[in-house]
Amino acid sequence: MTKLQQMITLTWLKFFLGSVIAFVLLMSIANLISGLLRTNVTAYEVLINHLIELPGNASKIFPVSCLTGTLFCINKLQSRNELVAIFAAGFSRMKFVLTIIILSLFAAVVQIYLAGYIYPFAKSKKNILIEQSETKFRNLKTKALTSSTIGTGKIWFKGSNYFFSFTHYDKFSKSLLDLGIYAYDRNYLLAGKTFTTKAIFETATNQWKSDSSLQILGLNNHEHPRLIVSGPSTIALAETSDDFLKLESDINSLNLHSLYYYLKNIGRSGINIDEYLVQFYDKINAAISCILLSVFAAVSIFRPNRRQSSFGKTIAFVFVFTLIFWLLISYFQELGNSSRLAPIYACFSVSFAFIIYLTCIYIKNRKLT
Repeated sequence: MTKLQQMITLTWLKFFLGSVIAFVLLMSIANLISGLLRTNVTAYEVLINHLIELPGNASKIFPVSCLTGTLFCINKLQSRNELVAIFAAGFSRMKFVLTIIILSLFAAVVQIYLAGYIYPFAKSKKNILIEQSETKFRNLKTKALTSSTIGTGKIWFKGSNYFFSFTHYDKFSKSLLDLGIYAYDRNYLLAGKTFTTKAIFETATNQWKSDSSLQILGLNNHEHPRLIVSGPSTIALAETSDDFLKLESDINSLNLHSLYYYLKNIGRSGINIDEYLVQFYDKINAAISCILLSVFAAVSIFRPNRRQSSFGKTIAFVFVFTLIFWLLISYFQELGNSSRLAPIYACFSVSFAFIIYLTCIYIKNRKLT
């Protein structure tokens, strides 16, 4: 790393870290004050809840901090006429942008680690850290993905004299998907298996019904097992639909890797997982936004004059752009959550618009790079 790159790096990091600290303090003050005004929670619970949510806020804080770091870095270099001197010394604008990209890439990796791994880990400990956390804080409420799974993505549960597994429980239609029941006898030998693609709970009869099922019986004796294929029939499952509501756990407790494989598995069953895909893509898009916003802010290097520099204008631009950026991201995410827009478009549309804009700007100024 050359001395010029070291100078740019140190200047950028100083403003980036300062911006992160400023945004964290602003969010902390707002969240803690609003929490302390409540009468049904203690100060300790408010503080712990805030600390649990803090890593998740990295998706909002880091992209804007990358923008701020680049803008203020360039503004400082412009105000001292150092930017002109850097380019006059043979340090090209392309090298300057590449330096910014490398720095923002580092920020993107930290952001995705905080939001994709530290945040889920903190969420998984919410009931240990805060008693009755879901009734005290809305942000800690369960978000309809099912509980612990084994490698295949299925949920396993033990009944009275059987084990059963399923891919997903739909609480709206009261149905179990990819249900498999493994019955055992008094000697704990496997006696039979029952498989069905979909079992629906009928409240009137308190029974599970299926349009078709496959049974394999006689597995615990020395005779040849019997294979029975049935049409509409009753599934022998003692649990009711209310029991499965208790099996739900927070989607935020799944880290990025686990969430990907789980959504991949339940997506094969035809379940609408748009809301969960939006949350998955958002973590990735936030990391991409760190790089794009840094490059976007670096457009001002094509006007390195000191006369172009204005600290007040930079502050105003950051404030207005931050509001617009968060509003756009939130709006498109809501479109994705409600399935009015495909999740991948809902999460990456703003980033794609930035890529087009930046491509046009850099092509227009390619002679200066």
